[in-house]
Amino acid sequence: MQLPGVNLRVLTTDSAGPKVSDRVPATSFPVRYSPGYDVYFLKRIAGESVAPGLLLELYSMIDWADVIHLTYVYYFPTIPTLAACKSLGKPLIWSPRGSFYRWDGQRRQHMKALWLKCCRSVIPSRTVIHCASIKEKMEAEWRMPSVRTAVVSNGVEIPTTGKSFRASSGEQLSLLYLGVISPVKGLDVLLHAMALLDRGIKLDVYGHVPLAYEDYGKAMSRLVDDLALRERVIFHGFVENELKTNAFLNADICVVPSHSENFSNVVAEALAYGVPVIASTGTPWSGVVEHGCGEWVDKSPASLAASILRMRHKPLQEMGGRGRDWMQREFGWSSVATKMEALYKRVIEQD
Repeated sequence: MQLPGVNLRVLTTDSAGPKVSDRVPATSFPVRYSPGYDVYFLKRIAGESVAPGLLLELYSMIDWADVIHLTYVYYFPTIPTLAACKSLGKPLIWSPRGSFYRWDGQRRQHMKALWLKCCRSVIPSRTVIHCASIKEKMEAEWRMPSVRTAVVSNGVEIPTTGKSFRASSGEQLSLLYLGVISPVKGLDVLLHAMALLDRGIKLDVYGHVPLAYEDYGKAMSRLVDDLALRERVIFHGFVENELKTNAFLNADICVVPSHSENFSNVVAEALAYGVPVIASTGTPWSGVVEHGCGEWVDKSPASLAASILRMRHKPLQEMGGRGRDWMQREFGWSSVATKMEALYKRVIEQD
């Protein structure tokens, strides 16, 4: 959604996947998606975000803007962006996208602590950390105690039609896992939960394995074999557009077993399609219980398995409908975009 009077320039890499060779097929510079919405794709040469061309464009882009919106924390452009905003006296919205969280088993915690120390030394005075949930706000205030915070949830596209559940005896159940395959997402926990369930319950896994977690991806494939789940767990790889839509429409329940999430878009997306959700307490989605569209349970195999068995005989069509109504009321793009615009104006007006 484009708000009137708002001009946007996006400075990013040409990354279109985990491999450096996966590139956005940009034929012009910038790419104009609509009037006032230009995207500058710079060539990535390594990692997830290393694009030296970003540094060449960064200063002039920041000088042009009334307010800058920086996304993520532990990425190549983060510290240069903070420093340039401070040098030019520009207001900044900073969306960590869950990067401030710590959880057992996380890698390179000492390096991340050092990175945050560098960030604190150059952060502009007019900065607001944008949090997608109250949970993320608390974590941001712990990591950056002197920086203001604000909560604006992520938005979700509401599809024109939702899930229609087939008539069934309740014995067959199709579960959906959709997301990056990495340790923080807890797929291993869900696989162990599947081993506690009967053969009528199947799991479809959609998502790619980042280069940094190739060993974890291979371990998940071995785990499926070790738990004798090969006939009931299918890995489909990365999907988007129509294939992603079909993934939701073919599911009875979406299971999100993450150890930690700042928002978890897949929960909102599933509910927007009318698919009930089982979300772990590592996500900020306790509201699925209040709104009668899912369960919010401890992130352990036993808890997930017990929840799946309870949900198996619940009125999934009605639950999905309640979740879809909730997403339309509170998470549609019109509402979220208006709140985000108000936040931009507030940070511009800060002393």
